[in-house]
Amino acid sequence: MLSKFSPTFVYKAHICRHLSQDACGCTHLVLWLDCDREGKNICFEVIVCTGFHTSDGRRIYRARFSSVTEKDILKAMNSLAERNRDEALSVDARQEIDLKVGVAFTRFQTSHFNGKYGNLDARVISPCSGGV
Repeated sequence: MLSKFSPTFVYKAHICRHLSQDACGCTHLVLWLDCDREGKNICFEVIVCTGFHTSDGRRIYRARFSSVTEKDILKAMNSLAERNRDEALSVDARQEIDLKVGVAFTRFQTSHFNGKYGNLDARVISPCSGGV
């Protein structure tokens, strides 16, 4: 969780405020983000930041494009798609699995190598080693 005093939090808050102000009064939101999974996930972060809700008659679309050429941009604009929440949730699930596997592997390595190579730098503290 980001501290409200961290530069990252302040930066994200600034971006959210900017997106919210830009979306004010709009009836349609077209999301032009990368077509990879992370881009699909970021779409939902943008929707939250803008405060855009489809329940009040607003429409949300996602543009799918592979390059920034006139041909691909026109094609994407003429074939806007609905957003897919399941694809975004799959990114969240993958990130959580990656984190948990990383923690488990780090714990395994810590216990496996502990004491095998003399006194490794004891100042190194890892959240996985119980030092934090």
